[in-house]
Amino acid sequence: MQIKRRRTRLGGAFPAVPGPRVLRAALLVVGAACPVALIRLFPRDAGVADVHGIGRRRRDAVAAAAIDGGVPPRRRPHPGRIRALVDNRRLGNDGKGGRTERGAGDGDAAAGPTARAALDAKRVQSQSIPSNGTATGKHPPGARIDDANGEKNWKWYGGDLNEYYNKLERDEHAKRDPNDISSYAVHRWMGPERSTLIHYQLVRESIYELVLGREAPSSEAASKATSGASEKLRVFDAGCGLGPGLMWIERHEPEWGLVGHTISEVQFKWIAEDLPPHDFVARLRTYDEPLLDGDEGLFDAIYSIEAAIHSPDLRHTLRSWSDALRPGGIVVLVDDFLSAGVPRDDPDVDLFARSWIAAAVHATDEISSWADRTGLTLVRDRDLGREFEIVKRNYRNKTPALRDERGRVHQGWLGSKVRQKLMVEGKITYRLVVLQKKIAAEEGDTTK
Repeated sequence: MQIKRRRTRLGGAFPAVPGPRVLRAALLVVGAACPVALIRLFPRDAGVADVHGIGRRRRDAVAAAAIDGGVPPRRRPHPGRIRALVDNRRLGNDGKGGRTERGAGDGDAAAGPTARAALDAKRVQSQSIPSNGTATGKHPPGARIDDANGEKNWKWYGGDLNEYYNKLERDEHAKRDPNDISSYAVHRWMGPERSTLIHYQLVRESIYELVLGREAPSSEAASKATSGASEKLRVFDAGCGLGPGLMWIERHEPEWGLVGHTISEVQFKWIAEDLPPHDFVARLRTYDEPLLDGDEGLFDAIYSIEAAIHSPDLRHTLRSWSDALRPGGIVVLVDDFLSAGVPRDDPDVDLFARSWIAAAVHATDEISSWADRTGLTLVRDRDLGREFEIVKRNYRNKTPALRDERGRVHQGWLGSKVRQKLMVEGKITYRLVVLQKKIAAEEGDTTK
């Protein structure tokens, strides 16, 4: 084909634009060549879906190479495809509903069916079953659930609170600073400064007002100057976790005798090995086991911050605490409580109870009725959620999506999201509840 050239005013030359018939002929040639090229690219059993999807097997191989740290592919795989393969490998699936020979849980080496069965049996045997009941929650340890209730891909611990908290702490350990209490005081933010230490201030204020009969010193300087050397109170932290409450109160009230119980081996190790020198006593026990060792005296106060909700039988726990209190002593609970009129069998409340391992989700009127039978009386009930704008400061008034983010698949992260949802919707409230041990005259009153 001879292409004519035309002159420009500058003396240069450009090819003349081909006519419509020439363009049509070229397009026909290209159109005929494309199917041949695709067939050569996808031989054997490459179906129509693969051709139009630009090769699903190719994407699988590319994504797998990216996951396993292989050579970076030319064409970056679609993020959704990588997520799907990661989920399948976590589940031990081959992507088609079958099992692979990969281990049954995170961190397991490749194992055959016999080895996987042995691993699963070992996990089941390692559950910590409460002495007065069975493990809470319907999911076995390490199970990953895929159903309509937002439980997909979460890792469950079958009611084993020890391992539940052990794994959480292993994941978050790098964020802790033993010299900064706020770094391991894991509670809801309160106040304009979004502090978690306000919880301990509220406990201390309650002890001063209801046990000592006067206001607590308003500043740290006043606390050190008037720490009350003549009142050597005994105080018990029921569910002390990593020990932030014990450490904070000891610094403000060095004369008080402090004891704390934690059920987590990893938390106990942190207290024993990582915290600065301290005088308080921490024990690896549940908080309703016998609280007094030997000839130890009764406690003047017991406090539990976001821990009583884990009790498998809160009535039994309240009885144990009441037995360890002197008359006039107090129990301070800071925790989530069911809002008035909300049924315990509400689907969202039930999901929260299972994912948070929260067997003790109750309304304050239930707590009050049980307290009366154990020698305790409800004397204070503060709505901290409203008082400190918990929903606004912690959650920005937003209901979260119940899905894992950034690889956080521990069931506790699901529990925290459901808790946020329930608080935003008003189904649970964050409260400070104080129960006081009746004095002898009141204990002999049969009208109560």
